[in-house]
Amino acid sequence: MKKKGSSIGGGLLIFLIGICLLWWNEGNNVKNIKSVNEGLKNYKDVKSTKVDSQNEGKLVATNGKLVFTEDAIDGEFNITSKSSVLKRKVEMYQWDEECETDDNDNKTCTYKKVWSDDIIDSSSFEKSGHENPTNKLYESEKFYSSGVKLGAFEMTSNLLEKLSTKKQIKQLDEEVAKSHEMTIDQAYYTNVKENAEIGDIRVSFYENDAEYVSVLAMQSDNHFKVYKTKYGKNFFNLYEEEYNGSDMFKIISKQNNFGKWLWRIVGTLLIIMGVGSLFAPLQRLTGGIPILGSLVGTATGLVSFVAGLSISLIIIALAWFRFRPLLSIVLLLVAVLLLVYLKTKNLRKKEIKSE
Repeated sequence: MKKKGSSIGGGLLIFLIGICLLWWNEGNNVKNIKSVNEGLKNYKDVKSTKVDSQNEGKLVATNGKLVFTEDAIDGEFNITSKSSVLKRKVEMYQWDEECETDDNDNKTCTYKKVWSDDIIDSSSFEKSGHENPTNKLYESEKFYSSGVKLGAFEMTSNLLEKLSTKKQIKQLDEEVAKSHEMTIDQAYYTNVKENAEIGDIRVSFYENDAEYVSVLAMQSDNHFKVYKTKYGKNFFNLYEEEYNGSDMFKIISKQNNFGKWLWRIVGTLLIIMGVGSLFAPLQRLTGGIPILGSLVGTATGLVSFVAGLSISLIIIALAWFRFRPLLSIVLLLVAVLLLVYLKTKNLRKKEIKSE
């Protein structure tokens, strides 16, 4: 049976993780904002057709057409792609485990067979009899064209890695399949005979189909390097569209804003869950009583939400106090009002009971 102490201890851990996450997120958000402002102030839009030595070591934004001298080739499977990047994806049929734990700390695990390009470690599975192989016959890999350029700029592999490989190559060779003791199933080379068995593999190929790209990075001779802001953030961005510098910074700001709110919500929910765990013993005691259990569940849920939200606002306000004092004061006032509301509601309940 689950002990009360373990429930409260787990809730406290979740509560602390939520606090740390919120604190880190707000500090990271400030760095992101200041880094974008620094970039906007210092970057320069340049033409990709010419390398200007005056921009050496500076943050530049450019765009243009990708060109290369040779196609990307996977020699193992004799696949050629007239693009900058070719990806070989090797998937293996494996066991996958999914476990759930109920309110009484009872764990239930289910197992299903899936295709995965990552090797699933079955050594930590709860139940035996679902062993996966520890290696694959072939590995997933990327192949790059040689002499890839963006106008007069050379595109290094660390930039080419950012290119997507979404377009699947569907034309496969029967002779290549036979030489690897495989067959062709739709757009896959596979060693599956009739029905897939654990350890069987299938191989597919994908290429990049972007013709024009945009880059935001530091100019270094005739190629690009990472531009690091004084706040510790990097600009080394590649987009598969034609953008100027202003457009790219808007995209970066939008991505930063999404991440900021995502982690704020996650952190706040963890804190609310942590506060709620304090009432778990009370909810279990009253859970079997029809009306009382429902009332207690609703009341503790409301208290957990308001208290957790208030604490989250306080953490966010404290994290921002150094950088934006006015916003911090507003957040603290909102948090105090929420706590006052909670306290007032609690006092009214006591007055009604005393009457």
